[in-house]
Amino acid sequence: MEYLDQSANNLILTLVEGKLDLSQFNILKEVSFSCKECKIVLRIIGGSHLITYRMGDLILHEIFACNRVKKETAILLSGPLNKVYGNHSLMLSNTYKYEFSAKKCKLIDEAGSIEKIESIINTEAEKTKGIVFEFPGNDTGIPKTMVLLEHEGCKIKISTVHSYPNENNVVYSYTTLHIDGGNK
Repeated sequence: MEYLDQSANNLILTLVEGKLDLSQFNILKEVSFSCKECKIVLRIIGGSHLITYRMGDLILHEIFACNRVKKETAILLSGPLNKVYGNHSLMLSNTYKYEFSAKKCKLIDEAGSIEKIESIINTEAEKTKGIVFEFPGNDTGIPKTMVLLEHEGCKIKISTVHSYPNENNVVYSYTTLHIDGGNK
């Protein structure tokens, strides 16, 4: 894989319900997590991350990446990055509530936070799953994507880190899936 100069400002959030053609993505790493209520597949792709949530008959794909999704039926499209700041909520049924937020920070100020998240990922626990991928870098540093899932009762929380050393930026995204519709 070669170094690709990407910008945090080009990240786009796309949510797709139902079938998604995964062949359009360069899947670099993936891990699955299952609980009684749902199955989640965390993926790092060649532009950022792709997460699939399966909850009964409902399937939701969260793509937060620098590349656009090919002609799919997006139920929510909030990109580029500067339009994704703040909280975005979506009721998927009476049972599931989806929330997403993102923020961009200076990479130089975030070394401690990034190391803490990577440490949690590397310490496997019963209610956590995570993956890390280092992309080819250049003289400015090594770009890295991390995805961490934490299961807490009726909530599944996913935190991601996307570092862009070429522009001294890091983007955090936070997704919460409330299994009870957010009532607990």
